[in-house]
Amino acid sequence: MRCAIALYQVVNSESIGSYDRLLLVEPLPGDESPDVWQGCLHDWALAKLGRGDHRFGMYLAAVVPVDDQGQPDEDKLHDLVEQDLAPIETHVCWSGFGELVDAP
Repeated sequence: MRCAIALYQVVNSESIGSYDRLLLVEPLPGDESPDVWQGCLHDWALAKLGRGDHRFGMYLAAVVPVDDQGQPDEDKLHDLVEQDLAPIETHVCWSGFGELVDAP
């Protein structure tokens, strides 16, 4: 199954009517298992957010199956859920300039 890393903006994250808006998709290089990307997914998201003109909000980075055009394939994603495979994803709360984290 071909996969890519996708970055989404979570729109209206505080409400029941929230949804994800796709911002970018990058194909995964090589033939490694998607699990390999779990450890660096958060850093990848921070790097992409830092290079773009992204405003305050919640963002989601995820390894997703893609179709022949390289776009996220919702049907294949549902197949993974039915196979009970844990999603490879991370959330980032972005200030517009850096990550917002809980105070110690």
